[in-house]
Amino acid sequence: MPVLMMLLDMLLNAVDTKSQYQELMHSMPTSQ
Repeated sequence: MPVLMMLLDMLLNAVDTKSQYQELMHSMPTSQ
């Protein structure tokens, strides 16, 4: 099922992007 693999790849990419975004927010100073 290539469609299933495509959806799985999209899901993994979304999780990876979310984790990178959270790391970026944690590394940036929160005090403004």
